[in-house]
Formats: sequence, structure tokens, C-alpha cells
Amino acid sequence: MKSAADCSAELSREHYISRSIISQLDEMLVEGAPWMEEGEAKVYGKNALTARVLCTRHNNALSPLDYAAGQAFRQFHEAMDYVKKNSLARRPKHFLVSGDGLEFWGIKTLAAMFVGKIASSNGEAMIKDHELDLDAVSRSLSGESPKPPLGMYFFPGRPEQIFNDINIQSLSAKDDNVMCGLRTRWRGVNLDFIADSAGMDLTSYSEQDAAYRPLILDLVGPKRSSRIIFSWADPVLTGPRISMQINKPK
Repeated sequence: MKSAADCSAELSREHYISRSIISQLDEMLVEGAPWMEEGEAKVYGKNALTARVLCTRHNNALSPLDYAAGQAFRQFHEAMDYVKKNSLARRPKHFLVSGDGLEFWGIKTLAAMFVGKIASSNGEAMIKDHELDLDAVSRSLSGESPKPPLGMYFFPGRPEQIFNDINIQSLSAKDDNVMCGLRTRWRGVNLDFIADSAGMDLTSYSEQDAAYRPLILDLVGPKRSSRIIFSWADPVLTGPRISMQINKPK
């Protein structure tokens, strides 16, 4: 955010993954970090994985994105639980998620992982030999929505097991040494946040039925369903209505 030329003097210490999300997790399992051996995974406490990336002023200014992400994670959690729980209820239940807030949070997180030397490729921190369009990231964090095809993609699926977790990994274009985005899994829900399409073949997303900036997500269970509605500031940018079949745990 230095390009804004209005940073405060002191750097703040913040979590790579928002504390508003971490506080809701059963555990935080990390793998693929630059300091780990190949295939190694380790459980970290909720106060771990912090770094001084943003100044205090900008960290405070961007805190609403952490709140929006925490609310989104909670809504996903409650929507999944409603579909799976033992209950006589049959009516669908509705939940609201800020699409813009979640998208901006994804971009903020990928930048923090890049600058904080967490994002890695082949066991090396990407910041050593990869590029990230930090000017574009800064514009997004100043309120400018990424222009299509950049932004949030949803991958439908049929998760057999859903845990109270979040999994995050970086996306890169290896030929061009560019960090392009972030891939996340929220309790079985898969989201990609693309900040730079250089070197990426986004046509593969359509082949995988990925939905760009979805408007409605229906979670359909054996006896009841949940509907997650994504709110977007620009209705022209909204995507399709999609659904996921949720199996009751055995």
C-alpha cells in the first residue's frame, strides 16, 4: 500500500489468515510452507503465522475485510450444518455473504502471503523469484473491483467429508514466474481468487464448471437445503446460480 503515500510510521502484526476465521477453526493445519520439508504438515496455534506486512493505519482500514471473511466463513458453516443436521425441519434456510468483501479479502490474503514469504513454489518463497502485481492489488484494496476475468471463482463439487477447516495455497504461472492468485477450501467449498491472469489458461475454469462471481449457491441435502446469496455492488458483474449436493455423514 506504499503507493497510496499515506502510510503510518509503525508496522502492525497481523495474521496471514484473518483471526476472525482462525477463531472458528478446530485446528490450523499448514503444509507446503517454505520452511517445511516436502510433504510435511504441522498444526499451528491460533496466535501463530503473523507478520508485519501492513502499517497500522492500513491494517485498521482493511479490518472490515477480515470481518466480512469471518462472517462469510460463519455463514458457510451454518448453512452446511443446517443441511446435514438431524432435524424435522424441511424449509430451506437463507444466508447472506458479501461477495465483494470476500473477494477483496482473498486479494488481501494472497498479497500478505506473498510479501510475508509464506507463498511458496517448489519449497522456495515466491517473493524470491516470482512477481505479483502489487499496484493492481493496491487498487483493489482501495475499493476498485478487479476487472473480469480477475476476481473470485467458485468450483462446485460433491464433498464426501466436510471438516471445520480452511485450506489455502498459492497459484502461480510457472513459465512466467508470476503469483496469480489464491486457492482456498472452506469446509468443502472451493474458491479461487485471481489477481493476475498472466500465464494462466482460465479457459480450463469453464471446463471445470467454475462459476465466476456466483450470485446464489444452493446447498442441497437429503431432506433440506440452504441458500447462500452473494451480494455484489455491481449487479452487472454477478454470475450464475449454482448448487452443491451435500451428503449426510455416515
